Amino acid sequence: MRNECGYTGYQPYLNWAKIASDPLAAPVFDGSSTSMSNNGAYYNHSGVSIPSVAAPLIVLPPGTGGGCVTQGPFKNMTVRLGPVAPALDYVPLNPAPNGLGSNPRCLRRDISTIATTTSTTDRNVTDLVNQNTDVLDFQNVMQGDFAAGLLGVHTAGHFIVSFH
Repeated sequence: MRNECGYTGYQPYLNWAKIASDPLAAPVFDGSSTSMSNNGAYYNHSGVSIPSVAAPLIVLPPGTGGGCVTQGPFKNMTVRLGPVAPALDYVPLNPAPNGLGSNPRCLRRDISTIATTTSTTDRNVTDLVNQNTDVLDFQNVMQGDFAAGLLGVHTAGHFIVSFH
């Protein structure tokens, strides 16, 4: 990004475990100019279906957001690609079968406290490292085993930041 776009900032790091108990109170989501914007406006919806609306193996209940981000650096951002596998049933489907067609819409967010408290705590991260003795097991547990109801540390991280 520095070479191609002239970006002079740094790559942010989000310590999932540090904010797991209350991600909505984390400064990274407070809507200030140095944050990743806030939770989306409240939108009445049925939750997030993982891996997709078409094949839900895990459903995260709706949170307090779900609508367009209203504060911070991304409040007027237009998302143009995706979704490839829609996790929300009210986000406009992409017109291209591969999910790469132009699909302009606002940036939506519904930060999931269920994802954080069940999958990204210090215990989850520590167990991931200590209880998986080979790369395949580690990878499978980290990514999640949706059919078994396991969200996984990595997948849960997506639903903390929760861009749609």
